[in-house]
Amino acid sequence: MQTDRWIIDGFGCMETVWLRLDEADTLVDVDPPLYVHLWWVTKRPISGIFKAPEGWPENSPILKSSISSYRVLWLCDKYLTPRYREYK
Repeated sequence: MQTDRWIIDGFGCMETVWLRLDEADTLVDVDPPLYVHLWWVTKRPISGIFKAPEGWPENSPILKSSISSYRVLWLCDKYLTPRYREYK
C-alpha cells in the first residue's frame, strides 16, 4: 500500500481489510453468488488431495483452512456484500 499503484485480489485477512479499503481509490466488487464461493471452497480440499492449490505454500493445512473459509464465507456474505452494505 505504500506504492502509487497496487491491486488486491481477494478478501485477505480481517486485520488489514478495513485499512486496505480505506486506502483504496477504486474498488471493483466482483460478487459471485454464495453457492459459487461455497463450491470453490469445497473443491479446494478435494483437489488438494492430488495437488496443492496454486499459490499455497507447501504442506499448508488445506482441510483446516477450508473449514475456516466456510465460517468466513457466511460472515462476508452477510456483512460485506453490496446488497447488505449501506452506501453513504
